[in-house]
Formats: sequence, C-alpha cells, structure tokens
Amino acid sequence: MATPGLDVANVTAAVRKCSGVDAARRHFPGTTRRGFRKFCADHGISYKATLGIAAEAVSVTPPPIIQPPKITYRISQQRPDGQAKTRLALIGDAHDSPHIPDKSRFRWFGQYAAEHCVDIVQSVGDLFSLDSLCSYERNDTQRGKSKPNFKEDMASGKKALGYLEEGLGNHKPEKHVTLGNHEDRIFSFSDRTPEIYGMLDENLHTILTDYGWGYSPFGRIHYIGGVGITHVPRNVMGKPYGGMYSQNTIARDCVTDLIYGHTHKMLFQPFWKLDGNKIWVMNAGCALPNGHVEDYAKHSLGDGNWDYGIWDVTIQHGHIQKAHHIPMLELEERYG
Repeated sequence: MATPGLDVANVTAAVRKCSGVDAARRHFPGTTRRGFRKFCADHGISYKATLGIAAEAVSVTPPPIIQPPKITYRISQQRPDGQAKTRLALIGDAHDSPHIPDKSRFRWFGQYAAEHCVDIVQSVGDLFSLDSLCSYERNDTQRGKSKPNFKEDMASGKKALGYLEEGLGNHKPEKHVTLGNHEDRIFSFSDRTPEIYGMLDENLHTILTDYGWGYSPFGRIHYIGGVGITHVPRNVMGKPYGGMYSQNTIARDCVTDLIYGHTHKMLFQPFWKLDGNKIWVMNAGCALPNGHVEDYAKHSLGDGNWDYGIWDVTIQHGHIQKAHHIPMLELEERYG
C-alpha cells in the first residue's frame, strides 16, 4: 500500500522522538503499519540508526587528560618464607657522596659477598647522600654553597656501584636497596618543583638498574624469607619511630623479624611475645669509612657512637637464624 505524505526527515525525527518505528506511525494518520515499516526499511530509518545520527551531530572530542609522569620502582621479587636458607650481605647506611672520593669500601663489600657466595646484597637505604637536594641547608648560606650539584651526586653514586660490581667479579647475587630518606630527597624535591617532575628519579632509576639493583620506595617494608627490611620503620601516623630506646616500640608493633638502618647504631636483639614466640630486631649500623661522621652529627650524641661495617645474615624459617657483624677495619685488613 502506498504511503502518501511521508518525508524522510520528518519520519526520522518522529522515530527518534518516539524511540521506535511503530510508535512513530501514530504521527502519520492514514498510513498502515506494514506500509510505514516498508517506507522506513527502504530509507534505512530505524531507532538505532537515528541514535547514531544524533550522536554524530553532537559529537565533541573531549580534551586529553594530562597525567603526571609515573614514578618507577624496580622491586625485586620478595622471597617467601620457606625451608631454604637465604644468605645476605647486609649494607647499612653507606652515604656515598662526592665529599668522600675514596670508594674502596664498596669494592670490599663486593669482595666479601663474592668470597662468601651470598645470595643477596641488600642495602637498607641511604646508599647515596644526595646533598645537592638537601632542603635544610639553604643554597644562599656558606654551607649551602659547598653542596655538590645533582650531576656530581649521580656521578659519585655511579662510581660507587661500579666499585661494588668490580668487587663481585663473576659472582652474580641479587641486589636490592630499600630507599632511605636521603634517596627520598629526589622525590621530595620533584614534588616541590613540578616543572621537573619525573626527571630526577629517572636518573636514580637508570643508575640502579644499569648495575642490576632492584629498589623499593622509602617507607615500604621489603620481605625476604618472611623477614621485613626497611630504611626506618614508621608508625600509624607515618612518622619514624624515635627515642633512645625506639627498638622497644618497634618490637612491640612488629609481627615479623625486622631489619632497618637510619640511626647508624647497630643492634641485634630478641624480643619475646606473650605467646612464647620471639622476633628479632636488627639495625645494620652504617657503612661509611671507619670513623667518618657526617657534618650534621658532629659534636652531637652521634659523634663517635656510630658503628661501621656490614653484616652477614642468614634467613630461614621466617626468621633471622644467624647474623655476624664484620667491622669496616676488618674489611680493610682483608681486602684493602
């Protein structure tokens, strides 16, 4: 049957408005259902098609969403609790800096790790001082003017890792650092200077990964065989545990053995829990040249009270089973 008086534009508008062909027919008196459907089919009119036309008509390309550069961390696989023993060469706060041009101690660390076939070389953080980004020594002060620049800091760190790699020789252990507050200066500075956000941490990432180091963010606890490792443990408020006997509070809140650094004073102490279990809390001390005290600690409680060296640590069954401290002087006698 003929469908007089039908116009493609009018029918299309009616179908879109009524959300369907059959519902739109009532706007066109004198048409049959069959004839109206045929007209729509012949002219490609359907509710779905009209939606496409409408969407095309009002289509607007949204502005691109600008995301800040993503900070990259290379976290080594965390070894689960198990029967197998894992042996670590544990390095405390080494604080490499252009102000300490002799990097020999890093070679000694590598030589010890190779000689004793350790599974992992683990740094507790503050591997680099990064004094170029120190915020509490203003650049317009006399002390501030003596700070190295960032390029010099990175070159010094690269040299230190090269010495450690030289000491390792053909031995290829896993290497990991739990970043400390000094490495975190990179991320704090970048956060305060959004124009360069993501640039400085790329330098750190490149230097570490070029020498095969994994690393985890400042504050995160990295687990090896069920034992936690971090630079400095933090409480529920995100603040580092402090005080002369902070290990007591740390042990109270810990549910696993914990290894940390930061204070430069070594500690290896068991703490008993009410259920008869015990956990070990260990502070790795520092791995600076023997007797070296950083300027900020001179004439303070830390002056003369730091412990220098590295640790040989065995982990098994979810606990520290054995730990032996090797003083820096002994390393120098063996390998210097």
